[in-house]
Amino acid sequence: MKTEDVIDKVIEKEKQVESNPFLSTRIMSKIATENAPLNKRVYFFRLLVVAASIALVMRMGVSIGKIYDEHRIDRMALNINDSQIENLIYYMDAAYE
Repeated sequence: MKTEDVIDKVIEKEKQVESNPFLSTRIMSKIATENAPLNKRVYFFRLLVVAASIALVMRMGVSIGKIYDEHRIDRMALNINDSQIENLIYYMDAAYE
């Protein structure tokens, strides 16, 4: 027996099997509801959440930007221990020897 004959017999048997009409109705209704356009209310709430998220992120950015103060830098003092800086010359001389 050839492989093609076996395949043809299996296909013919599958064609003779009757499907459950309730199952096919349920499957077709599920496909129809998935392809239906989004509910307007759901779309509105999604749009509202996206807009609120963008506004919140912008507000946080402005708040973080206000933390920086240019005038505060003028009032800061830089304290350096001068005796430690003078010792660096010994290391620099040793590198050139």
